[in-house]
Amino acid sequence: MQLAGRNCRTCNQPIIFATEAKSCDHCNQAIHLSCDSSTACKICGEPYQYFTRPARDPLSDAIDPREKRLALSIGPLLSAFLSFLTILLLYYLWSLA
Repeated sequence: MQLAGRNCRTCNQPIIFATEAKSCDHCNQAIHLSCDSSTACKICGEPYQYFTRPARDPLSDAIDPREKRLALSIGPLLSAFLSFLTILLLYYLWSLA
């Protein structure tokens, strides 16, 4: 459940960060950690759900997805152009000799 941006059930103040709140999925209510220290909802008795940060996956950060990659790379074109310039330079130097 999205916690940030919702209003606290007890104090009716907005919840800024998900880490400062807990929620009852059964009642669909959010509450600040500082407003209620109990571990279960006072309305329905279900245990509160706390925000847990997802595990970081360094491999997904290291590899660009195929959608982000450029379709045409400049590398082969640049290599062909430099090869052509080298051949022209060698031909020019050979014709001077």
